[in-house]
Amino acid sequence: MERVVSKSSFKAKALEYLREVESTGKELVITDHGKPVLKVVPYSHDPQEALRSLRGSVIRYVDPLEPVGLEDWEASFRVKSTTIRFPIVLTKATLALSPRGATGM
Repeated sequence: MERVVSKSSFKAKALEYLREVESTGKELVITDHGKPVLKVVPYSHDPQEALRSLRGSVIRYVDPLEPVGLEDWEASFRVKSTTIRFPIVLTKATLALSPRGATGM
């Protein structure tokens, strides 16, 4: 079972927590306002160890070479755009942005 600590607690005792993870091999989850944000895990020399935890996790493997549907592709990359406009005030010496509009020209 992993241990859970807050960011403020981790900040105060970071070295102690890191030594604990190193000696016990147990993971440490760091939270911010009760939500997990970081996980400290022991270092492993074996690069394949990280992949072993994924073994058997593929639920369905039908045809990996089949093209992705256009609707699925576009839905995953759809971004909302917002336009923000600021009136521009020009003076002889500078060009500045003004939230009030172009006055005094």
